[in-house]
Amino acid sequence: MPVPLAPYPTPPAPHTPPSANAGQQSQLVCSGCRNLLLYPVGASSVCCAVCNAVTAVPPPGTEMAQLICGGCHTLLMYIRGATSVQCSCCHTVNLAMEGINKHHRAEVQQLNQTIYRAKLNDTETLLSWFC
Repeated sequence: MPVPLAPYPTPPAPHTPPSANAGQQSQLVCSGCRNLLLYPVGASSVCCAVCNAVTAVPPPGTEMAQLICGGCHTLLMYIRGATSVQCSCCHTVNLAMEGINKHHRAEVQQLNQTIYRAKLNDTETLLSWFC
């Protein structure tokens, strides 16, 4: 009876030096529970330790910004340059204040809260007043 041969051991993986981003971390908001997640730079997705939701990481070089929802005060992250951001928790449409000067920021924050309180279905009508 023939004796089975043991497979050859797999050769060790070649050593790769650490990249310039080794140890660097970035952050994003969990798509499930809205907690802030830290992840190593270069990751393509992040699994939340609290709710196990998997959140996709934006492509490298994408600049992100943050705002607090005027309706439920949840931290929202969005791609820099967006003019409005809809909250995934309360569905409030928030105006992004990035391009707005300091003089008008309080007005925009008040408007975001007004939009939520009024629960307007047609926020475009309200937004058109300021365009």
